[in-house]
This record gives sequence, C-alpha cells and structure tokens, in this order.
Amino acid sequence: ADLQSLILLWPAGQLQDEEPLKLHVQAETQDSGLPPALMMSSSGFALTVLARLENGHAIAWRLHHSSAQIMSETTLSTTAGLIDISGNGVWIAVETCLPSSRHVQVWTLENLELFLAGTSFRQRLGHHPQSFAMLEKEPSALAVAQDEVEEVSCLLALLEDGVQPSLVRVFKASLAGSVERIFQVSIADQTPMRSLRFFGQQDLLVCLHDDGRIRLLSFRTGACIKQFSDDPCVQSTSCSSDQRYMVTVLGRCFRVFKVLKTDNSGLEA
Repeated sequence: ADLQSLILLWPAGQLQDEEPLKLHVQAETQDSGLPPALMMSSSGFALTVLARLENGHAIAWRLHHSSAQIMSETTLSTTAGLIDISGNGVWIAVETCLPSSRHVQVWTLENLELFLAGTSFRQRLGHHPQSFAMLEKEPSALAVAQDEVEEVSCLLALLEDGVQPSLVRVFKASLAGSVERIFQVSIADQTPMRSLRFFGQQDLLVCLHDDGRIRLLSFRTGACIKQFSDDPCVQSTSCSSDQRYMVTVLGRCFRVFKVLKTDNSGLEA
C-alpha cells in the first residue's frame, strides 16, 4: 500500500485565520532510512517548497506568488539524502545516494540565456528546476545560497565525511559552467556537526552540533562570531532570510529565537 503525506502551507502564516494550501503526496512505503524533510524559500519571487519523502524522493513545488496555487511539481531524485534550498528559492542542492556512490547535484530556476539578454529576474525564472552542476562528494552536511556577487551563481557549503579535523568547503557554482572552491574552513571543535545552513545574506554559516550548541561561523575568516546552547535533542535549525529569526526543531515543537544585532559581536539569540 502507498503512504500518503499531507503538507500544509499557510500563505500569510496565519494558522488560525486562514485556510492552508494542502499538498497530498503519494509515496511507496519503501523506507529510505532517512526521516522526511521539508523546507521552503522565504523571500523573492521564486516561492518554492522542497521535500524529501520517506521513500527517498526529493520533490520541488513552485508556488504562485500568492502562495495559494501550485504552478509546477518536479522530482529531483528518487534516492535523495541531504537537501537544501536557497532563501530566494532559485537554487536547490540534492544529494543522490546510489548503491556504490554518492554525489551532490545543484539545480536552478535561473536561465543564463535570458539573463544575458537583459530579461528581468522575475521573467526569466522557470517553473521547473534544471540541473546544471554535479560534485562527486559525500557530505555529512550541506547548504546552498544565492551568490551576492554574481547573480547567476550560487554558493554551496559541504561538510565532508571522514575528514579530520572537520573541513567545511565552500564552492561557487556558475551557470556559465564553472564550479570552483573559494573557501575552506577548518572546524577545530571535536563535537560532530549535525547540520549546516547559510545565515541570511551574510558570509556566515549556522552550524548545529550534536551537543545542542549553535555556532555562527564566518566562512571567509573561520572565526566563530557567536555561539549559544540549545537542547542536545534539537533536530535541525533554520534562519529567516532577513536574519531576524532563527528556528530550531525539537520533537514536535518549533522554537523561534529573535536574533538581536549588537555593536560588539554582531549577533545574539
């Protein structure tokens, strides 16, 4: 028998006062060994939802700008591992886990030809993500973000398995065809890292460790900008694109932190 999952989306975030958009997803009962995962873009015109189902399928849905209608559905992988989506919804990274190998594939809604022709950002975004780069890497954590220097490039951060001390490598992937490593940060902390996310549009990474500590790390300098402790059972963390809020998941609860900017160290949670 197939397993049916239900995804609820509240267009304006008003859980009590508005009717949610409902996505019914049918999936075989095959267990991929990984829990389901759900994330979405939080800014810009490319409103996109990304999910990894229990059977290992990674699916992206492009939403209408009102968030009340599905415009497209695209299966990115049938054997997905780690997944992430940029804050503006334009870039997606999916790890594909094959019996003999693993690799990371990068997808985009951007269109290089329309960009070179001078088409506006909103008009050149496609409905279905297209794969444009692949890295033969086996990460234990990954994150993807819009490159703020080049509009048709993204940044991809990978924490690779089996490397001591832990290394976070940041790559720049361009629609022009190049993939180059631009930064490498050595993580002196011996506590394993559970997840990795870019923090807004700053040059910062949010590193969640197995002991519940969350560190804001500059990938350009390697400096730890800020650190605070949460519960060791925290499963994941995410940040709003405007850098005002940070959310952690604990069991069936979401905990929202307000990020305060200070003159001294830049961030407090």
